[in-house]
Amino acid sequence: MLDNSCRVQRPDSAGKVLMSFEDDPYRYWDPQDEYEAELIKKAIEEVSVERAREYLGTYGDAIERRVAQSMGEAEQLLAHGHPGAALILAFTACELIVRFYILKPLVHGAFLSDGWANVLVGRILNSRTSVDRDLLPKVLQVWGIDLNALLLPKGRRLWAHLIDPVCTARNDVVHRGSSASTQVARDAIDCAKGLMEQLVQPLARRFGLSWPDSRAWAIIEKGVGGARFSLSFSAKDPFSVAPGP
Repeated sequence: MLDNSCRVQRPDSAGKVLMSFEDDPYRYWDPQDEYEAELIKKAIEEVSVERAREYLGTYGDAIERRVAQSMGEAEQLLAHGHPGAALILAFTACELIVRFYILKPLVHGAFLSDGWANVLVGRILNSRTSVDRDLLPKVLQVWGIDLNALLLPKGRRLWAHLIDPVCTARNDVVHRGSSASTQVARDAIDCAKGLMEQLVQPLARRFGLSWPDSRAWAIIEKGVGGARFSLSFSAKDPFSVAPGP
């Protein structure tokens, strides 16, 4: 990855610089970022449904337990007057959902190395550039899912709200010791719930899984949730494997 000192200003067709990094940190041009984004998008377009289904069927139950644990603890902490800790755990649930329910299966199905999922999560959730912020919506559009159509209570756009203010507030708590409001902690919990209900569920059906109707990822029950066949997987826990360097 290029750091900020290496980024260049993007010229227009007449060779004139449109805007500097200092003017707007989200509108600089980075050839490496654009190349990686295009590589990822092309790989996802050719994703193997069978391999993505295999990943979710194998690890889905363990992932759901971990997400539920984070969300449950966030709810308890918020109820007892600890919005900062609740925000951290709720945002962790969002990260788990994006990483393990969306990016990992797609990366697995696209025959990309596992390290790509880590790159994607960092880029998408940290939102360093407009390219990064638009990457996940573009990837999901390939599967007929409009990420920008996901809504929070009161009609707010879920993805935009998760990026800011939720992610911004979470970073302030973790890296600056700031306090968090009850509202932003509640918003983070709502974001996690919304991702599970409005994103994970349709994606699971897209891959032919009978969850959530069957309440099991490792078993596909024919006819349940629209599943066209019966199949079972050997359930495993992705968190029991030590992460690589």
